[in-house]
Amino acid sequence: MFTMQLYCCALLIILGVSQATKDLPWFIKACDPSKPDFNECSVKHGNDAIIPITNGDKKLRIPVLDPLEITEINIRSGPRQAGLSLDIRDIKFEGLRDLVLEDTHFDFKENIFHLKFHSPRNTLTGRYNISGRLLLLPIFGSGLINVTMVGSALNYTVNFSVYEKNGSSYFKSSKHHTTFEPTKATIYLENLFNGDRLLGNQMNELLTENWRAVFKDLEPPIAGAIADTIGNVVNTVAFNVPLDKVFIGGIPQT
Repeated sequence: MFTMQLYCCALLIILGVSQATKDLPWFIKACDPSKPDFNECSVKHGNDAIIPITNGDKKLRIPVLDPLEITEINIRSGPRQAGLSLDIRDIKFEGLRDLVLEDTHFDFKENIFHLKFHSPRNTLTGRYNISGRLLLLPIFGSGLINVTMVGSALNYTVNFSVYEKNGSSYFKSSKHHTTFEPTKATIYLENLFNGDRLLGNQMNELLTENWRAVFKDLEPPIAGAIADTIGNVVNTVAFNVPLDKVFIGGIPQT
């Protein structure tokens, strides 16, 4: 199980609204999809909104997103006797306020939009419990964990449908896909092997040297939870916000 509100700011950058209002908040400016500079407008206004959004807004029911609290991550890979069991709980994820929206792409014919972010630095800290084999080596321990990710690319893609309600157009998201890919990561697990400092240091060095292989197990639940969380927020918020408030003049007719 992996529950979180991670990167719901991706949605709020576009919508920037709460369930209680049908107007955009002060820190969001809508763009006109019929204009040639629509993507540039979306990127500029999206970046202007990142810090206000990650700071949270009680009135708009936007939670504080940096640091973001995550309940737990549970990872199981390989056969029971030779696989890996990793549980992480009481997680804090930091660095969202430094997100940079690099590009947006809206395909109104196919009802798809895509957001591309760059995240300079993120840290994931919490308490872990691990057992089994990792990188073909036995591993066990419990304690504090720190995963630092540098130069990450976050890509979010969603399919949506448009419907009419009370004379206005609304949209509902359906299929989601998210990827989270750092260019470098360091991994540190405190108290490995019952506190054996030599073995623990050697394993932590090995984990960081082979971070790409380790991150293959971490990325799917992170990315999947991002997609599910954004999708839930999209459908909750979009139910109350007409499209002509999100996009000037509504979406283009194709």
